[in-house]
Order: sequence, then C-alpha cells, then structure tokens
Amino acid sequence: MIIGSADQADVLRLEGFLTRNGHPHQRLDPKTDPCAQTLIERFYIDARELPIVLCPNGQLLRNPSDVELARCIGLVQPIDPDKIYDVVIVGVGPAGLAASVYAGSEGLSVLALDCRAFGGSCSLSPTRSGFAPVPSSSPAAPGTAVSMSEISHPSKAHVSTIGRRRWRDGCAQGRRWRWWAVAIPPARLWYIGANMSRYLVERITARPNVEILTETKVTALEGQDGILEAIRCRSHRSGEEKTFAIRHLFLFIGADPNTNWVSRSGVMLDDKGFVRAGANIKRPLETNLPGVFAIGDVRSGSVKRVAAAVGEGAQVVAELHAFLAELGDRARLPANTRRH
Repeated sequence: MIIGSADQADVLRLEGFLTRNGHPHQRLDPKTDPCAQTLIERFYIDARELPIVLCPNGQLLRNPSDVELARCIGLVQPIDPDKIYDVVIVGVGPAGLAASVYAGSEGLSVLALDCRAFGGSCSLSPTRSGFAPVPSSSPAAPGTAVSMSEISHPSKAHVSTIGRRRWRDGCAQGRRWRWWAVAIPPARLWYIGANMSRYLVERITARPNVEILTETKVTALEGQDGILEAIRCRSHRSGEEKTFAIRHLFLFIGADPNTNWVSRSGVMLDDKGFVRAGANIKRPLETNLPGVFAIGDVRSGSVKRVAAAVGEGAQVVAELHAFLAELGDRARLPANTRRH
C-alpha cells in the first residue's frame, strides 16, 4: 500500500515500479482518504517523508528507493558471491528473458539481472505484453516465465573481471530513454511529432481530449520567468506555423545504448556505443571477448524489434552451449597442449 498524493513524483515512481513488475498494490491519498491520514498520524509521519509504503510483512518504508521497495516485497534475491553460474544475463528484456528461459530449460545454471522489470520497456506496451516469453500484465506471469532461472532485480552489474565472473555497479539494461517528463493530469493533450504506429494512432484518437499533429515539429517555446506558456510548431507539409497555449511539455527523443558499465571491460563498441558482435564466425553473437555475447537492443546492427530480440535470445543459447563445450574440451587437454 502506498500512502501519498497522486500528483507526487515519488508516488508515480513507486506505482510505476510495482505496475511494471506485475505486483498488486493500492494507493491512498491523505488529502481525500481519512484512513490514510490516520496512518500518517499514528506513525508520526512528517509531510517531507511522504510517500510511505506498507509492505505485506507489515514493514513501513518512508519514501523508499526502488531497491528498498523491491527488497521489502521479495523481488530481490540474495546472490551467493561464491556460486559460479554457467550464464549471467544482464538485462531481462525480450532478448534476455528469452535467453534465461531457454538456457534454464536446457539445464544451464542462470543468473539474470535487471534494474527495472521483467520484459524491459516491452512489459509496458499493451500490444506487445504476452509475446512469449515477454510477460503479460498478469502478476503471475513473471514468476511463471522465469521459474527455471534465478532472477534478481532491480540489480546492477559491471564486468570487473571477465574470467572470474564478478559483477557489480552499472545498470543492467540494453538502452536508456532520452526523455524528460513532468507529471500532470492534463485536460487536453497534444501529440506533436513525426509519424507513429497505426495501433498507437487508433488508441490515441479514441480519446476525446487528445489531438494528433503528425509531420510537425516544435520550433520554439514561449514563456517568461522559467514558466512555459506556449509552444510554436511548424507543419512539414504546408510550412504553416501555429502557436498553442501549452503549459507542460514531455520530450521523447529516442534512446541511447546503456553500455557505459561494460565499456571499460574491453568489449568493443561501435561509434554509437552499441556492442559489436560477430568476432567469432562460428558464434556470430559473441563479442571480441570470448564468452561474452550481445543480443537484443544493445547489439550493434540489431533490428530493435521484439520478435527479433526473442529470436536472438533463443539463438544465443546454442552458442552458449558451444562455448561451454569448447571450454570443457580445453580443460581435458594435457596442460602442455592447452591454448590460452
């Protein structure tokens, strides 16, 4: 249970985290709910400590981080530092989740790490959730899909020593969105930008308070004293420029590969920061470091589509088996004939 106002940024953050992970929850607003106000008074909660969270075990958290909340509700599992896994998968989006499921089903010991949710950003899409093995919005789906692997999230990873398989720091996901957002309940909403997918157009146009301006770009922001008052836009087709009285702006300008955490390990990146693969002809998803593979959004040249990511997640398991078998063959060779 989350106690806090609907317009608080941290309330939205916590609700978003629980929703992405399919965890049931309830929110009570102390401004309108007497039970919420009673809880605040009973536990002597200062307004600056809101929101608070009541966990199923009775523990009370004061404006917790995502990690603190995940630990309280049992999403984070302890990782045994002395255990050696066959496979460590960083990022449980469509590609990572597929690799986790298939590798686990084929007898490999798997540790999968993610700092947000099963399915990555795909788990938020109503048209893509449920695309096997991407979890649906059902709270039971994530646990069902990954029951054969050990999943720890929100978790972070950094390759400090490839050979010894040590993992710490860094963020476990393929890409990070380049956006800025403000939380508001708008009476009217404008979409301004290039073309969009047909299914999005159909969903958006069904809402009476949304207006779509495609093939249009924002040319100027107007206001004073740091407060936005209007947005000026120009149509690509007609060249006509219009001004709209808009007080809030949400920018969504694509995504960057989230590879800073791996850049110091020696893994080769392309000029945009995506991980290069294909150094081994026999194992095309393997990077220049033997035993390190790149799949999904983070791989240079990938299609950046759900079906392709799931396919790469399944494909890489065959390459993992081949690599592990090769390691086993090397271990059985006499010491003076091993190649390093």
